[in-house]
Amino acid sequence: MTLTTPNTKPSSGGGTLFFCGLLVAAAAIGFFLIRRTDSSVSKPVGVRDAVKIHESNAHALHNVYRLGQTLYTGSAPDEEGAFDSLARLGIKTVISVDGAPPDVEAARSHGMRYVHLPITYSSVPHETLIELVRASRELPGPIYLHCHHGKHRGPAAAVSLWRCLDKSVTADQAVAAMKMIGTADRYQGLYDSVQGLTCPTGSELKESKSELPETSPVPPLAKTMSEIDRIWDRVKVPASDRDATTIGLQLTTTYDLAELLREAARLADVPEEMQPGFQAVVDELEALADAIKTELRDPAAANPKRAEAVARVTMRCDQCHAQFRD
Repeated sequence: MTLTTPNTKPSSGGGTLFFCGLLVAAAAIGFFLIRRTDSSVSKPVGVRDAVKIHESNAHALHNVYRLGQTLYTGSAPDEEGAFDSLARLGIKTVISVDGAPPDVEAARSHGMRYVHLPITYSSVPHETLIELVRASRELPGPIYLHCHHGKHRGPAAAVSLWRCLDKSVTADQAVAAMKMIGTADRYQGLYDSVQGLTCPTGSELKESKSELPETSPVPPLAKTMSEIDRIWDRVKVPASDRDATTIGLQLTTTYDLAELLREAARLADVPEEMQPGFQAVVDELEALADAIKTELRDPAAANPKRAEAVARVTMRCDQCHAQFRD
């Protein structure tokens, strides 16, 4: 028996279905990869956000943030490496609102201009804001604006300047930036300055004819308190650091700090009611020195008294700071 072959052409439906299946599979894989990629990329940063600068790009500096495109804020550049970092960031003008005299020569050697406009922890004065805006207009950028630790006065001044340079930055965005940077809630005056900001008028800027100072005179007490603050940073080494050399340096620094506080209490601009507070800190420092001397006899042994003494001095310093400097 002979089989006959139909005259119709074979259907291509199977091949079409196979091809469509490949397209669907490819689309599904692509969608999965896109979603996976999206989940690994951080949310784009807006132009009105404070942008944290990674430590690798800010060696020897702390708490460095960028506000907008050409304004940075952070800690004081206290060593050569810090100025090297500023140079890598392209900084041309450094503004200090700290009480300590700035290192003008180090800045010059790195091609930067310093401006010194010290403020207190109570506010960012309108007169200072005028000078900040002038500096942003008259001196080259980018600008790096700092206090000591880069958490309170510096960020408040920088955010105030930022709002004047970019009128679209709202009060809420400014406050959010300060909180992100780490400005403490207890410095309400700084927050009030930023929230209730009044930017300098054109006539105010035109009438301000003074030179933008590289260094400004600072009252002896404020200058001494700034120096105490810097030295105290060298005392607060971790209790887990049991290297004998480190402990020995901490002891020497503690004695230096106690002597500096004694001298501060004798300054002419120190009110009589402040002197007991100074003496209380000196007493705690001497207790810390005793704990360190005990540890030096056996650096390998655990000594919780050192950490406890550091905490007590910190508490005393915070109390004095809140009462007389904030």
